[in-house]
Amino acid sequence: MFKDGSPSRNLFGDSPSGYLIFTAKGRMMAVIEAADRKPYSNEQERANLLQSMVAYTGPYQVEGDAWVTTVDVAWSPSQRGEQRREYKIKGDQLTVTSPWIKDPRLPGQPETRSILVWEKVEWAPV
Repeated sequence: MFKDGSPSRNLFGDSPSGYLIFTAKGRMMAVIEAADRKPYSNEQERANLLQSMVAYTGPYQVEGDAWVTTVDVAWSPSQRGEQRREYKIKGDQLTVTSPWIKDPRLPGQPETRSILVWEKVEWAPV
């Protein structure tokens, strides 16, 4: 979603993949990649891969209908620091809304807001 009213679009395609993990000890991790990522064959393609993914981690705390993460490791250094995300849980779906931020992946870094819908998955350690 663009703050200036430009048409919304899904920057990561119709079926992006990723994980959002919260540990009992207070750390979260998010990794998201676009649906159509392919291995690179040259340095420009390698650099372009950064435009089709997001990854960050840090300690978090829940504040009402939001959580606040102090990002200490991120795919882009500009994403370090405090990040607040509002959330809603309905059944096995978690809807996450970001605040308005300048998006470093887009030309001109326009202000955007992401709305992500996550589905709960169960897994067991091996």
